Amino acid sequence: KDLSGNGYDFEMSAVTSNDGYFGFSSTTKSHMKNTSLSLSSDTTPKSYTFEWVMNCSSDTKYENYIFSAGSSSINWRLRTDADETTGDNEIEVYSPLNGLKYEIKTPDLFDAEHHYVYTLDGKTGLTSLYQDGIYIGGVVNADFNKALSASMVIGQRYDIGSSEASFTGTMKYVKLYSRCFNTTEVINAYNDYANK
Repeated sequence: KDLSGNGYDFEMSAVTSNDGYFGFSSTTKSHMKNTSLSLSSDTTPKSYTFEWVMNCSSDTKYENYIFSAGSSSINWRLRTDADETTGDNEIEVYSPLNGLKYEIKTPDLFDAEHHYVYTLDGKTGLTSLYQDGIYIGGVVNADFNKALSASMVIGQRYDIGSSEASFTGTMKYVKLYSRCFNTTEVINAYNDYANK
């Protein structure tokens, strides 16, 4: 089920739209928000897949929120980052519930368009990230899916709190599914994008 539609539409704020691309700017705190998701709760975690195509500006490398979910007490984030010591570009999965921060080195992250798929298996807590159909990293943490019973925000922190946390760049084909893709489905999703 594609939760990007069929009653799970996202409200857009200061997001531009051009030829299928959604434009985000840190200046205007551009974001999309849905407050009626019910993919999981603390007691009944469920699986999901988030698919998107992204071109992130290198002008704002640090802690730019791709998407986040939850409330002040339960929240987690998927965001871009750049290691200040090594210079490695990363996508970071972070959950304040247990302080776990997992950094996935991401080739050619900034100023280039790539297809991404992020999956979470609700039974095992395994999260996986794919770039252009290729697995680039993952971690087991059951807390990562506990916040999706509240709100989900694309392009900003869950509380729309800071322009410094805003995503700057473009996204398209933003989709949220209520199940965890397997490897074949991830590759098929990338091929569908690449062949358009």
